[in-house]
Amino acid sequence: MNNEKKFYESLERIFVGTLIEGEGGYVNLLKIKQKYYSKVVSELKNQIDNDAIITESFKNEFYEKLYNFFEKYFSECGSVYFTKTASWQRIYEKVYNGNKDVALFWKTHMLYYVKSDILFRGIYVKSFNAEEDINYVFYFDVSSLQQKQNNEKAELVFNYKETKIGKVKDVHDDTTGDKTFVLSVTYSERGKKTDLTSIVSSTGIKLDVIEKAINSFKKQTTVDFFINKNAKEFLEEQLELFLHQYLLEDTMFNQERLNQIKTIQTYAKKLINFISQFENELVFIWNKPKFVKNSNYVISIDMLNEDIIEKIRNHKNLSQQIDEWVKLFLVDEGFTFNELELVKHPHLPLDTKYFKDIELDILKLFDNLDEVLDGRIIHSDNYQALNTIKKRYTKKIATVYIDPPFNTGKDFAYIDGYQNSTWLSLMKNRFDLIKEMMNNKGSFFLHLDERADFYGRMLLDNFEFDDIKQITFHTMAATDDNASTFGMKNVSSQNFVQESQTIYYGRYKDCIFHKMWKPNRRTSKLGINSLDLIAILKNGGSIKAKKGYDFFVEKYDKNGELSLFKIDKAQAETIYTMGDIWNDILSMSQSTVRQHGENISFQGQKPESLLRRIIQTASNKKDIILDYFAGTATTAAVAHKLNRKWITIELGEHFDNFYKDVSQNKEEIKLGCLGRLKQTLNGDKYFKVPNSKYKRSSTLSKDINYQGGGFFKYYELEQYEDVLNKAKYSENIDAIYSKDVFSQYVFFADDKFANVLNVKDNGDFDLNFDKLYENIDFPETISLLYGKAIEKITEDYVKLADINEPIKYNVSKMTNEEKLAFVKILKPLIWWGK
Repeated sequence: MNNEKKFYESLERIFVGTLIEGEGGYVNLLKIKQKYYSKVVSELKNQIDNDAIITESFKNEFYEKLYNFFEKYFSECGSVYFTKTASWQRIYEKVYNGNKDVALFWKTHMLYYVKSDILFRGIYVKSFNAEEDINYVFYFDVSSLQQKQNNEKAELVFNYKETKIGKVKDVHDDTTGDKTFVLSVTYSERGKKTDLTSIVSSTGIKLDVIEKAINSFKKQTTVDFFINKNAKEFLEEQLELFLHQYLLEDTMFNQERLNQIKTIQTYAKKLINFISQFENELVFIWNKPKFVKNSNYVISIDMLNEDIIEKIRNHKNLSQQIDEWVKLFLVDEGFTFNELELVKHPHLPLDTKYFKDIELDILKLFDNLDEVLDGRIIHSDNYQALNTIKKRYTKKIATVYIDPPFNTGKDFAYIDGYQNSTWLSLMKNRFDLIKEMMNNKGSFFLHLDERADFYGRMLLDNFEFDDIKQITFHTMAATDDNASTFGMKNVSSQNFVQESQTIYYGRYKDCIFHKMWKPNRRTSKLGINSLDLIAILKNGGSIKAKKGYDFFVEKYDKNGELSLFKIDKAQAETIYTMGDIWNDILSMSQSTVRQHGENISFQGQKPESLLRRIIQTASNKKDIILDYFAGTATTAAVAHKLNRKWITIELGEHFDNFYKDVSQNKEEIKLGCLGRLKQTLNGDKYFKVPNSKYKRSSTLSKDINYQGGGFFKYYELEQYEDVLNKAKYSENIDAIYSKDVFSQYVFFADDKFANVLNVKDNGDFDLNFDKLYENIDFPETISLLYGKAIEKITEDYVKLADINEPIKYNVSKMTNEEKLAFVKILKPLIWWGK
């Protein structure tokens, strides 16, 4: 194959990516790329063929150099980054050790990590059966596979479809026979799993052979999807290095040779200009603010007036709400919504998803809605969420606590071999957003284990805090009746027993940081649970309490206010300072019903006592606490009990009331973050956990006399994949290229989401957002776009803080001028780019 043909075939392969099937945003993207690519390649060939410098004697070398340059920077899915390291890039190898994955952070720091997923292509796989001395041929059909969003946990399901007879060229050979066993591939819905027994029965092939074929398919088709933050800058920088090395190795320095090298540069830059526009379009989509949709509110019954209570009592959906309370173990079977029962259960959490027709009546009870709301649960990829809410919460966040995936290889797939560097990129991209949101009194707590703590410290160093310290959380603390390091598993271990995790905390100079004290565990004078007490020294002082120095604990008083209660000075003699080794808090792995009554929802969950200490140390009442790796919302639950505001973000099924946990090869129904917070509103006094015969009571609720009550909102965000799925791009390629096909913004004439606005023949405007999504929450969306708190919501308008005029959002009641004004407000959401 000559170099010209090789270059064009390679360019199509690396730019368009592997041809894929199925449905999803990336499928749409590659179809768009294919259309634009055809036009540009035609123009590129024409210009090259008519260039006087590219003679027949130079043409082969010209294409060879272009091929050698571009083929190193494109992955199978069309992403632009280092996929190969060329010999002329040895300058990096002198600085970085290629055997250390974290050293390859330079390969991913310019990328947004989107997700790990499979390439949607049907492939043939051979699986050898040694007993029969035969290779079985399988074809994996992905034509009906719908791509998953972000990094959602979604299991692949394989089903037998058919057996085809007949040899396929370059697939079957003398070892295979002439059969192809076709397996369909889908993502699991409602917990469905692959029925391997059925496949064995349908094919007559041994189980281990089928399993090997399935594992081979997964390995061959799974890739990481990235977006280059600035593809043009990246590729042009690499081009300069490439041409510089080319010159150094060249022995010819006449003008003709310099002209040839300049020509290579010219056409390479033309392609870079064009290629980078697609990557830039993805950057625009990735970073555009997202629509808020499917919003609901959860409010405790005691915050509603008699009129609303009566409407609920007579509502057709009340039975559904009661069923939910029963499933959450908040009331018993047979509960009746009457005055007597409401006296017994004053803080039952009412979810407005059952009462949408009276939701606005509930919201109208409050003149300053955001001031009354305790928190928000956001169902979203956390980068998309942080990027969308950052304007609203700029300099508003007091404390961040995150307990992110520990980079085990199981939390995310990280197929490309740069597991540590990908994890670092994922974390740093989110850190960059958090910087804008934290106030100058803020602090950041990063909880990691031995697999990631070193990398986490590097990230915090880059955060530029005024102070960074380390806490050692003794996760297997031995108690009087629990010598936790003893046991056959630990005794037989060839390693030192893992007993701790690391919590780094960074803080700014003016950070709120209360002085922390705790009771002497060897005494019980205080009569308060020594594992959970946090004493705050009011006036400073030495280790031992002296005359005139007072100690306090936070508790709820008889009026339901979180207040400081003074500890008797004689009792205070037993208090000593809090160190940076926390060995007085039981980890969840030690939890029993007797030791502490928390809801154990998933492996790695952190105890409420730990979050209590962190939140009380680093915040005051009404401060905003943020956790963007929510899990089952321990941070939000503790913040709520301690009368702090909170925001928590979760992408996975942990978001729901309940979720199915299959982490230990057995299916269990667990409490999700939404259900956890509903229990918290109810008082969290006691609860029964699904699949358990026990009722539990929260130690924290008991210690601080927490009674319950509150008001929060939960919603979904539009996701990156949603935008790729719904964006409208032009079919008329020729109309777009009225100027230079390489340098003009090729998406300028495209609708994207602007097709929601339709101009009728009579000059009227029609706005139809149902073309995008049902149930868009315009008030919340507008609030996030303006970066202003919501004061009031009615059926027609939203009133934002610091903005005099209410903003109309009810399209059906707008004039043409108001519709145009509304579209201008939403422009960042519906039309992105240059």
